[in-house]
Amino acid sequence: MQGRRGAGRKLRDLSAEKLGRRIQLSGRRHSPREDAQAALDLYIQHIHFERRNWSYEDLVEQELAAILASASGSVDDSSAEEGGVGSSGGGN
Repeated sequence: MQGRRGAGRKLRDLSAEKLGRRIQLSGRRHSPREDAQAALDLYIQHIHFERRNWSYEDLVEQELAAILASASGSVDDSSAEEGGVGSSGGGN
């Protein structure tokens, strides 16, 4: 994303605006890991969800549902639900 005079916007500002996450706070040591996670989350949100008008929370809910469905598929008690496992967008 372009900012003033063609320069890119600050990761700290984008993270706060798009993800609701405050990073690179003054008084704290710089964390390259925190920067990398924020950059990846911004990329995922932009590429996969802003184009569909989904929010970051929608992404998290969808991914969590997929993980839980995958995990429940390996549990014997979920054999009655086999028809619903792995099908996204079902009529629940």
